[in-house]
Amino acid sequence: MIKLADNKQTTFCDGQTRRSFLRAGFLGLGGLTLPQLLHARAEAGASAKKTSVIYIELTGGPTQFETYDPKPEAPSEYRGPFGTVKTNLPGVHFSELMKEQAKVADKLAIIRSIHHSSSSHDTSSHLTQTGYYKIGRKGG
Repeated sequence: MIKLADNKQTTFCDGQTRRSFLRAGFLGLGGLTLPQLLHARAEAGASAKKTSVIYIELTGGPTQFETYDPKPEAPSEYRGPFGTVKTNLPGVHFSELMKEQAKVADKLAIIRSIHHSSSSHDTSSHLTQTGYYKIGRKGG
């Protein structure tokens, strides 16, 4: 907290010290420039490119073999039941169920592999959404 009136011996006739007078003056000067500073920051941020993010986590949904990672070269017991479709990226295939998304694959960021030490879907889902393990629930 800032005290404008001190209990020192050397005071002006109204009870203010030189130090408290200067302190109040500098605070006032800072208050005059703060709106300009905030306005300048807002203007600088206004020109930044806006980015949209759609985060999809298919909890209980189709497997990766039936969507974005069909593994067309894998043995039949590891492949999904659907065929594949080429994307607009060389060498990247999606499931035939994802034909429209395959057309815009170069605009997507798809994580096809993830590793963590948890064997629990609940804990690992929390980790992927927040970046940290639930308290007391690491690895199990």
